[in-house]
Amino acid sequence: MQRRVKEGGHNIPPEIIIHRYKMGLVYLKGKFHLFNEIYFIDNSADEAIMVANIKKGKLSEFTKKSPKWLNEVLFIARRMKSG
Repeated sequence: MQRRVKEGGHNIPPEIIIHRYKMGLVYLKGKFHLFNEIYFIDNSADEAIMVANIKKGKLSEFTKKSPKWLNEVLFIARRMKSG
């Protein structure tokens, strides 16, 4: 967040960021069925990397150590695949 402000962006309080993050994950979990392809990008470091994707309902995971948020989101995708 501090980098965003240094680069000219406006300040957003941490509680708003956390709320938007959680709501975004809730929204995504409920909308998997609407997409032909979903790409999961981890941008928590300086370089963003694709960590997984779903194409035509098939899950492909690219990283051996998935970020916590990815495991939370993919729990739903795995249940959909097995059900």
